[in-house]
Amino acid sequence: MHKVVSNVFLILCLLVMVSVSLAEQSDIAVSFEVRPIVVIVADKLDSMELFNSQLPGVRRLLSESACGLMVIRSASGYTNSGSGFLTLGSGERSGAPNRFNGAYSVNQKIGANNAADYLKWINGSDLELEDHNIVIPEIGAAKLLAEQNQRKVVPGLLGSLFNANGWETVLIGNSDNSYNTNRLGGWLLMNGNGIVSTGSIGKSINEINTQFPYLIHFDNEQSFEKIKQFIASRRLVVVDFGDFFRLNGFREEVLPAQFGLLKQQVWKRFDQLINAILDTWSRDEIDLIIISPSLSNESWRAKRWLTPFIIRSQNYDPGILKSRTTKWDGLVTNIDFLPTISDLAGINSDLNFPGRKVELTVDQVENKLNYLTALNQRLNSVLNIQRTVIDGYLGIIISFWVLFILGLVLRKNSLVNKLLLILLSAPLALICQPILPQFIWGIGSFVLLSVLIAGTTYLLFKKEKRLLILMGLTWLVLVIDQVSGWRLIRYSALGYSPAAGSRFYGIGNEFMGIFLAVSLILAHLLNKERKLFWITPVILISSTLILGSPNWGTNFGGILAAVIGFSFYLIKLYEWKLNYRKVLLGLLIGAIVILLFGWWDLSRPVAEQTHVGRFFGLLVKGEFADIGLVLTRKLGMNLRLFMVSSWTKIVLLALGIIILLYKFFRKRMPLEVDDVIWQGILASGIAAAVFNDSGVVALGTCLAVGFTFRLYQLNLSNYSPNNKSLI
Repeated sequence: MHKVVSNVFLILCLLVMVSVSLAEQSDIAVSFEVRPIVVIVADKLDSMELFNSQLPGVRRLLSESACGLMVIRSASGYTNSGSGFLTLGSGERSGAPNRFNGAYSVNQKIGANNAADYLKWINGSDLELEDHNIVIPEIGAAKLLAEQNQRKVVPGLLGSLFNANGWETVLIGNSDNSYNTNRLGGWLLMNGNGIVSTGSIGKSINEINTQFPYLIHFDNEQSFEKIKQFIASRRLVVVDFGDFFRLNGFREEVLPAQFGLLKQQVWKRFDQLINAILDTWSRDEIDLIIISPSLSNESWRAKRWLTPFIIRSQNYDPGILKSRTTKWDGLVTNIDFLPTISDLAGINSDLNFPGRKVELTVDQVENKLNYLTALNQRLNSVLNIQRTVIDGYLGIIISFWVLFILGLVLRKNSLVNKLLLILLSAPLALICQPILPQFIWGIGSFVLLSVLIAGTTYLLFKKEKRLLILMGLTWLVLVIDQVSGWRLIRYSALGYSPAAGSRFYGIGNEFMGIFLAVSLILAHLLNKERKLFWITPVILISSTLILGSPNWGTNFGGILAAVIGFSFYLIKLYEWKLNYRKVLLGLLIGAIVILLFGWWDLSRPVAEQTHVGRFFGLLVKGEFADIGLVLTRKLGMNLRLFMVSSWTKIVLLALGIIILLYKFFRKRMPLEVDDVIWQGILASGIAAAVFNDSGVVALGTCLAVGFTFRLYQLNLSNYSPNNKSLI
């Protein structure tokens, strides 16, 4: 009997152990075959408010995630929500039509008909739709708008990629108010036919609240239940948390104190949603992304032009994000979103996305939030002073050039000579200004630094060495900055604006024009003053390689301008006799070098290719229509910039002064021997204008240095060698 009881007890124990094991296996089986992806889209979310938040859910999210600042410039600017959403889904800067404002249920009325009928009129009556589908009626308008803007944009690319790889797309929530329908998440999630697989986007998903603007707000409980309902393997779920958007629309109608209270309520609801998701699913079970497609009015006015990009996933350890689009720790772009989310889904596409998937930085810092806050503040400081400093630089150029003409008329050139030396010191001041403490960045520190550099040069060196030292220092600082990782140009007022998203590394067109002129002047002075004939081609070849290197200057238009301008200068300097065959041979060699450079760039991994490699990729594939589109867009941009850019004034003023000099002051300008350097500068500047999509800027900055150097030389020629004022 005892033995029987023992056996029964043993069997019961085994059964309990098996049951526990099965229960554990059941829990494991809940984990998805392919992890779902959940994207919380909180439009108008301020990055600094997020990173500085003390709410528990947000703090937990940030501690478990990889974080970065995102450039959100779209084809329609910074604050256009529809275009921001469409850019995320297209992987390219996009402009969205704003008539119907995004997604509709198939049976929702648009006028006398429903949304499904409207979509069928666009795509064709044979389009198959199911009742659970969500449609975006303006898909046709978005495609036509992309064609009109001459951009290679594919509206609906994200949805098409995911659908083609067996994924369903789900849209939950909206940004509706009591007056308008706003389902902008559809722009992000739709496929090429304007269809989202399923979701819940009606007004009923919101909570009625008479104390909140427009009477409705995001319903945490109902929305979270929908997330749990729809989440499954191979599903991409986008949740439109619309309360920041709603509050932004009410900003101009409420007193600041009340607005602050309303915003606290929104943040509390946002924190509750985040906390619920973190409590329910671990990093191993779902991939969670938090993103904001556009800026609030507050952020725009304060020039906080970067939004958050947060990833909580087993693929990303907590840390700081970067991408090969920016090559900048902590900074990614909105066009990086599509390749990143495709990579998370395991979608291997042969598409060469304009953006790149985001990555973790190699050198992680101890406190990522402090790092990102400091980065944002530093970029914000640059944005606040950038326009003022550039306008000040332009004003100084115009003023000093006009004073030069007055000096010629009045025969009072001694002071003008010193002013021109200050103007030639300005580029060095602009590249060195970021070394100064941020709180003194501005037009005053720029002018003071220019005066200090010019004064030091004037006092320490004789007149025949001043320009040589000044140009040598400027060239050396620019070179060191390029080869050491662009630590100065990124924060210079004359550098590229990271918030605009036009360039993030290398040498931009502003400093490229300066670099062309400085390289020529330095090489010329070493040749003429120091009799170092061999160093002239060495400096010019080195400058060309720095401009074109994918790891340094990465400015293909700059390398073309350098090859043309520097070659022209060397031919004139050494008085090489040219004939038809030599010209053709030179053009052939140049073409071969450029083709080899493009082929080498194209042969590198896609993630490392520059725009040069991508362009040659189009050439190799024979996609001449796309090449024509690129060239047409660049030409159009050049023409538009020439009409509106402030640098056009510099180009026109230089042209006017040249005419005056050669018409009225020709006999007082005995410097024909130095025409060769001026011709080389002019050739380089014109080539830069032709081969760059903001060429008038490069030409303007090239003349800002090159033409000032010319005037400085002409000014010196108006004095006798014994004039003590020049010493």
